[in-house]
Amino acid sequence: MKNELFSLYRPYDFHSTGVFTMYAHTTEKVEVQIRQESCSFNNKNPHCTCGVAVRVGGDIFVIDRCGTKYVKKVKFTSCRDGQLSTHKETNSKYIMYTPLGTRITSVIRGDTFMTVQIFPSLRDVGRTKGLCGTLTNDCKDDFLKSDGTHYTDGNTARECHTLGLTDYQFQPDEFSNTWE
Repeated sequence: MKNELFSLYRPYDFHSTGVFTMYAHTTEKVEVQIRQESCSFNNKNPHCTCGVAVRVGGDIFVIDRCGTKYVKKVKFTSCRDGQLSTHKETNSKYIMYTPLGTRITSVIRGDTFMTVQIFPSLRDVGRTKGLCGTLTNDCKDDFLKSDGTHYTDGNTARECHTLGLTDYQFQPDEFSNTWE
């Protein structure tokens, strides 16, 4: 998992099973949820993203590759407001746009798993929560738990410019699991 805003990012490792809020806007009805399942042969770690649901108001678009490979969904499950725009770029790449200007990209990898990327707009800055963080341009406050408190330990207080690829070994499960 990588939180990105401008040129700063807060990497951390995330391999839990379940449905999690990846991104939610704090003042608008916009949310991205992901579903993760085991992607190993022994049904243990690691866990990979197999589903994504994007909600804007009453519109919900779902890409579900979880479970058996014969049950796959890529569709609107609700289209009440007509505010969520979707584009199928290829058979494996879908792009969704919110009215805020936020872009969500999902690329299907093989039969089951996918990557989900969120590209925030200026209207997201300082108004987000979830696994992707708070988007305040201060990586020290990225670990806001769903109850509004901050998860803290020695790794979360580090300055952004001191982070590197080895920080993917950081596993703040207490933070991540609050977004299930």
